[in-house]
Amino acid sequence: MEAVVGTSKPEAKVKLIFSDSFRKSFGHASLYPLLRLLCPHLDRERTYKLKEKKIAMMYVDLLGLSPTSSDGKKLLHWTDPTIVTSRAVGDFAMVLQEVMQFRTVKPRADEAPLTVKDVNAMLDTLSGQDKDAQKTVFLHIVTHCSADEQKWLVRIIIKDMKIGLRHERVLQFIHPDAVCQELTNSMVRYVPQIQPFQVFTPMLAKRVTFGDCTKAMNGNDFYMEPKLDGERITCHLQQSSSSNTTQRHMQLFSRNGVNYSDKYGPCIEAYVQAQWIKLKPDYAGMTQHLDVLVLGGYYGEGQRRGGAVSHFLLGVLQHPIDPNHVPKDIPVVSFCKVGTGYSLEELDTLRTQLAPHWRPWEPISDKRPAHFRGWAPKGDVRPDVWLPPDQSVCMEVYGFELTYSTQFQTGLTLRFPRLKAIRYDKQWHECLTLSQLNALKGQQLGQKKRAVDVVMGEQKPKKRKNDAERRRSTLDRGHVGVSIEYSQANMDIVEA
Repeated sequence: MEAVVGTSKPEAKVKLIFSDSFRKSFGHASLYPLLRLLCPHLDRERTYKLKEKKIAMMYVDLLGLSPTSSDGKKLLHWTDPTIVTSRAVGDFAMVLQEVMQFRTVKPRADEAPLTVKDVNAMLDTLSGQDKDAQKTVFLHIVTHCSADEQKWLVRIIIKDMKIGLRHERVLQFIHPDAVCQELTNSMVRYVPQIQPFQVFTPMLAKRVTFGDCTKAMNGNDFYMEPKLDGERITCHLQQSSSSNTTQRHMQLFSRNGVNYSDKYGPCIEAYVQAQWIKLKPDYAGMTQHLDVLVLGGYYGEGQRRGGAVSHFLLGVLQHPIDPNHVPKDIPVVSFCKVGTGYSLEELDTLRTQLAPHWRPWEPISDKRPAHFRGWAPKGDVRPDVWLPPDQSVCMEVYGFELTYSTQFQTGLTLRFPRLKAIRYDKQWHECLTLSQLNALKGQQLGQKKRAVDVVMGEQKPKKRKNDAERRRSTLDRGHVGVSIEYSQANMDIVEA
């Protein structure tokens, strides 16, 4: 696998994996066991409920390391470039390899190397087990596997191989139409056809702007409805008739091919239209644009973003600040975090500007920055580093809407935040204040828009339900996801 990582071209990568010697040794055996290891993110049958943090804590325990020791810190803070000074920073499996490099016992000359069958057996044992049982499996891994083997085992477990090869490329190399076991001969092509209970990808709605939408209608009348959050389901229906009875069989598949037939109530009447599109508020600028201040940062992962700050904690001023009379502890309040919307070049420029001012975030209460006024974030919200507000920059961010949150000091956060621009033209004290943010939230509550309202230029006032109506609208738990009025569907109208 090291040779695969060191190769840049995808075609050369797959040829290294499926070499002539491999084909001879594998013969006509099934490739499924190998593909489960090569593309672990597609393996739905094995779930480990393990990510980098849990695995790190397990290794610290098994190795008898102190969390404050050099290697203990590397495992627990593998994204921190001040602790992991090698190129492995941001890649947990590589950090683990460095820690285990001089701790593993070299295999005996007569000891057989680890095989695909051995690895799958270990992963089968690890899957679906409790913490103690998983620790037993990792103890075997620590005592019987080399540092290199442990690196790749951990990558399989966290389902991120980092070999620069997409699973589509692997399947394409095996067979141009690699979908089933029957296509063992790459010279025989598969003829695509739609069959009941054979999973396929349904038609997707095309993303358009409001202007393009109205033009496509050619001045004809059309109807719009709000898009509701929910599962995307493909319904397969087949019926068979005998002399006396007609049997119908139905299955419901998710867009990823998972069979959810047993999780839903009765089928509703479905009418299929040949053409349909979707409109979302953020396609047409129906979003909140806010000038906020960078207050902290989060270290990135992987080769491109690892080793430096790649996500940012954003906030606003608690009240307006006079730049001629700046207080010692500038009062700020946390608001949201953002990690998308900027290019790698923009990120590198911002990193260079802010790098001299970053300071590590201390979890101890009396060492936290005073300008946060006692804020004690937990989990993914807690930043790795912070910087003084007067050394920061403004960002213009946007999102779907302002929503309530208990994770940030403002009591609000931005839903689906993205960066619009880094406002180098603005001074740090020109960002939003808490009162301005609250005013924007008030405007949103009073003027909340829907896509249909923008297109039609009107908004129908909502009728407030009384308590009796609320009680009547509650769905029976036996029909979750299906309206009561459709619980007795007329299946005769659905063509098999």
